[in-house]
Amino acid sequence: MKQKVYPWLIVLCCCGQAAAFLGFTNNCSGVFFAHVAEELQTGIGNISFYLTIINLLTGFLAPTAVKLFGRLDARLLVLIAASASALGYFGMSRASSVWQIYLAACIIGVAGAFYGTAIISLFIGRWFHSRMGLVMGFTFCASGLMGAVMSPFFNSVIESAGWRTGYLYGAIFVFVTLLPSAMLLHLLPSRLGLTAYGHVTEPKASSPTASSEPSASSANASDSPASGAPWRKMLLLACLINFAAYFIMGISTHISNYAVTIGLTTQMGAYLISSIMVGNTLSKLLAGFLCDAISPKRTCALSTALVAVGLALLVLFGNSGSGSFFALALGGVLTGITYSVGTVTLSTYVKQIFGLERSGVVYAKVSAVGSVSSAIAYTAIGVSFDLFGSYAPAILFCMALSLIALLCVFGISACEARLQRQ
Repeated sequence: MKQKVYPWLIVLCCCGQAAAFLGFTNNCSGVFFAHVAEELQTGIGNISFYLTIINLLTGFLAPTAVKLFGRLDARLLVLIAASASALGYFGMSRASSVWQIYLAACIIGVAGAFYGTAIISLFIGRWFHSRMGLVMGFTFCASGLMGAVMSPFFNSVIESAGWRTGYLYGAIFVFVTLLPSAMLLHLLPSRLGLTAYGHVTEPKASSPTASSEPSASSANASDSPASGAPWRKMLLLACLINFAAYFIMGISTHISNYAVTIGLTTQMGAYLISSIMVGNTLSKLLAGFLCDAISPKRTCALSTALVAVGLALLVLFGNSGSGSFFALALGGVLTGITYSVGTVTLSTYVKQIFGLERSGVVYAKVSAVGSVSSAIAYTAIGVSFDLFGSYAPAILFCMALSLIALLCVFGISACEARLQRQ
């Protein structure tokens, strides 16, 4: 019974982690910005910069966090991270100046490295040897759903009791959603006398690289799964794909303002945000299914191409008035697919390319690039609007990034073919 149930308890834990970091920290932060900026008498840009701090620290520290999970008790690490994050949001609720917000963000950013995207992918990869794509898609859906549900809730709390109370509720929310991980999380099934879902016992004569049960020390393995230029190129190309995916995610934080600049109402802008969230949530489920059905490579290529089409629709129908809103909404849905590229598809693809033994360390580096990219995008897209007076150049740049990501998929395929010929 425990063998059947425990892998799904791990999924529950990972859903809590996705809800805490992606759902609340990233997707719900926007409802606080204007209220905090007004009371502290500063610009929204100065307040929103704390999200950049969080993502930068989480990204840079993700590889270190992966290695620590291979050495220390996962439950202890997550408990410390949950407590630190709750402390950080409690600090924000008491902040009286911007630098105190930034200090609290540093605490949250360091803690986030221990329950962010890289850690979720690490644990799903260790506990699921089959249907991993579908499980990954289901897990990351928690972030989109939680963002959609909790954003109105926290907005209501802020309107009725103030943003300080909102951050207090946020501290409780993050701690509670991470509590299952602090009680149940284990890196390897073997530590509980269990095997991963879909585990197949290999014959003893099989090569060591074919082992389907990695050791704990594999989380501390060297960064390159094999020596040689093709492996390094594939790592670089995977990082470029993730850079593009996470940069494009920055569009969602500006899409409501984009709607106003092209003559739509604020209500239509809200619907446009919802269309992106629909694409975000549905594409994660569909990407998980497609990764298992047609391969992560084909799923990644299809997804990046559809994101480029979505961005093109946003530009082409951006000056056509409300009559073209359906096309804009469709563009929003397709653009939202970028969320599945940066989470479900690429993490599954990395496991296929680099193997179970090395995928945790490799994806931690790929994830770090994505965190840095999103941190840059929050500011860069706003600066672009200030320079050009339009969001069109930023959207066109994102479309170019999506096409570059598509070329990177073909580049990885070429490297794999070269390795097979060796």
